[in-house]
Amino acid sequence: MLGSKGKKKATESGTGYMLYEDLAYLPNAEDRQRLDVHLPDGEAPEGGWPLMLYAHPGGFIMGNKSDARGRWNFAIRAIDHGFALISTNYRLLGREPENIELEIEDIQAAMRWAVNNADALGINTSKIAYAGISAGGALVSAAAARANAQGEPPAFAVVSFISPYVVTKVAQHLDKDDPPFYMVSGKMDTVVRHKQAEDFAAALDDASVPYVLVVVGDESNPVDHIEVLDAYKALGKMDDPFIWLKGLLAEK
Repeated sequence: MLGSKGKKKATESGTGYMLYEDLAYLPNAEDRQRLDVHLPDGEAPEGGWPLMLYAHPGGFIMGNKSDARGRWNFAIRAIDHGFALISTNYRLLGREPENIELEIEDIQAAMRWAVNNADALGINTSKIAYAGISAGGALVSAAAARANAQGEPPAFAVVSFISPYVVTKVAQHLDKDDPPFYMVSGKMDTVVRHKQAEDFAAALDDASVPYVLVVVGDESNPVDHIEVLDAYKALGKMDDPFIWLKGLLAEK
């Protein structure tokens, strides 16, 4: 399934991994319906690697799965914490409601592909987390919230940064069996208003879904950039989302 086209890579911290690019996650896939797999070096733990399935930002109209490997992005650090990483593209169709639905379907299709190929990838299907920034975070949140009702593979957690939850209508699909959410919101963000995170947190409360809401920034800093996140962590203003994920895994 992965073939022999893997590339040897390493994170900034020096953790080695194999990169397999542009794998189609649907039969007759369109150009955008492809994903990249990042498998850590070494032997997988018993039961397989935990997996982070990541969706890129871009306002639903731009962006690319390769963003996950950018030095400003938090997703590639999943490998440093013992996760395999899948970074997925999705069709860039715009913000009309019918198009947003198709983008969510692409995220769900990427998750199904990961689950169906778990043995070949060496991943643990009970330890898959969704993650995304901005539009990507809104899409993975919607996919996670719809999983139970639609019979889709479930995630054990969702991590989302500065996400426009209202666009994907995720709050309408919540129920008490949804996974916990870790959300980061910029208090003074002028693009994705903090109120969206507050309103979504209220919806999670109403549905009895556990969550962590981290509010950072007394100024309009780009809180999705890893240097800014590191600065906030150093100041004690936020925890590392990977520590939160690993805490959840320890409970499984």
